[in-house]
Amino acid sequence: MAILSESVPNGKIIEHLNAEQMDRLFMEKFGSRINSNGEIRLPDPSVAGVYEVQVLMPSNESILYSVDLRRGRLVRGKPPSEDCDCRVQISAYDLLSMLNGQLDFAQGFLQRKLRIARGNQASAFKFLHLLIDIASSTSTEDSSKNLKSNENDKISIVPTDGLKSDVIFTIIQRRLSSEPELVKQMPFIIEINLTQNGRPIATWTLDTKTEGGRIYRYQSKNDDSTNTNNRIKPDAAITIDDNDLVAIMLGNMNPQRVFISGRMKIRGNIMLLQRLNQFWTKIQNTRRGPDFPFVKKLLTDNKFETGLGSEMVFFDWIARLVRPPFQLADCTIHLIITAKREKQIEWVILYDSNNQLSSIQRRRIVGVENYGNHNDHSRSITLEMDDQEFCRLVHSSDQNLMQAIDQRRVHVTGDDQLLSDVSKLFDQIADNDQTPVVSLKAKL
Repeated sequence: MAILSESVPNGKIIEHLNAEQMDRLFMEKFGSRINSNGEIRLPDPSVAGVYEVQVLMPSNESILYSVDLRRGRLVRGKPPSEDCDCRVQISAYDLLSMLNGQLDFAQGFLQRKLRIARGNQASAFKFLHLLIDIASSTSTEDSSKNLKSNENDKISIVPTDGLKSDVIFTIIQRRLSSEPELVKQMPFIIEINLTQNGRPIATWTLDTKTEGGRIYRYQSKNDDSTNTNNRIKPDAAITIDDNDLVAIMLGNMNPQRVFISGRMKIRGNIMLLQRLNQFWTKIQNTRRGPDFPFVKKLLTDNKFETGLGSEMVFFDWIARLVRPPFQLADCTIHLIITAKREKQIEWVILYDSNNQLSSIQRRRIVGVENYGNHNDHSRSITLEMDDQEFCRLVHSSDQNLMQAIDQRRVHVTGDDQLLSDVSKLFDQIADNDQTPVVSLKAKL
């Protein structure tokens, strides 16, 4: 059950979750049950009391909700009160995870995702479980609608600027989520402003001072500025072209030369770059899986198109391609991505005789016949689908390839015997251990 349709799922960037949406959760879902003109029925009378929930938003803004279960009142924005019986502090993402059943109270408390600033653990436990019970009372129909909206949101927030750095930072974000120990003993906040052809496009902020680490993406406005409201203050800020940053992080370019040439500007504590380098090294040393060579080659050899979410989502899909639990030996998969009914990109995926992924090629389609014209294995299949359809198949739990084919949203040609196994590649990505991780070898 998803208690908030705008909540961002695990592994995704959470900057889009704003104060208005959090207010909607508390004031509409909880407020409708708690604000009762002085009358409120509690399943456990001992939970009656005054509670405060301090929610840390992705923008680093802190929102305080005061819940008076004695008189049945819920208000927002009051300063912390000494009269409250219990005050809990939690991030917006962890709160949603707890209410959705993805994070239990004990786990959140032990991992320090939930802090009890006033009162005791027992009171906090009873209060949060009351909120969970209220959230659980949402009807099955509403929950189904929220789940669908949630997965639509998951697709809509995929960056489509064609930035290669988005691939790398999204991968790092997932690793911070699955392995918070990576950020220990390396406290820093570094802001990286990405440009293309001299124009600001987006900003990523890497914060390892916060427990477990956080990473944020801010989109540049039309006037070439970025939204600075409630922005976290960095210890150092770097401005660099997207291609230069990726080349540095993949070990293909010397950062000193980039800095001396004026193509990288640094503001703030320059010495923090040494810590940043140590952080990259830690990620490199703990990298899992055989996916890096494919990620590195694709980032090095290609220029990504703007407006296509599949350019980013394909890197999520690689986690499945490198570990096929079925036989795809000696076969070739052609993936044709379309947009506005025109063919845009062809991905060519080849498996060797040992059922190992041997290569991934990407080419931009120019003209009607400029795709599929190369030597294949005898076993070959071609899937043609819209850009958004590919994103849905990879990221949505209620979508599957066979259904999309039956509904003519995906066109298939080639060896029909491969279809059953290929369809399994679109099963929901299992876990963070299967996320492609980039080896970052820069000597900053």
